[in-house]
Amino acid sequence: MTQHSEQMYEVARWLVEDRRQHPRDPHTDPASSLLHERYEGEPLAEDLVVGALRQSLVVGMVAPPLLIGSMVVHLLESPELAEQLRAQPQRRAAALEEFIRLYSPYRGFARTVSEPITLRGRRIEPGSR
Repeated sequence: MTQHSEQMYEVARWLVEDRRQHPRDPHTDPASSLLHERYEGEPLAEDLVVGALRQSLVVGMVAPPLLIGSMVVHLLESPELAEQLRAQPQRRAAALEEFIRLYSPYRGFARTVSEPITLRGRRIEPGSR
């Protein structure tokens, strides 16, 4: 696992170096966009850019098969829904949105609170996920 993770970091590092040498439109290229960003007037730290790109690469490789597999299982277990979607193609886009909501493969990722906040009546303290 560590070896594969490091390979993804290598790809992300290569991508950063390539975009430094050959910038692309930051509105359409995520790597160029991250390199173009400024925080308090300074470029983002390279390790943050590399980490963000690596995570995007991993998500792009892992999420689609997990989502598609979950959708297939759902439709196999709900043959009436599968038949409705075959008979009414106009409902497929809404079904897809619902599948993404139900089976998002990265529900475990969490944000870490940086300042106190109350969300839906619940107080969340800094450092909480």
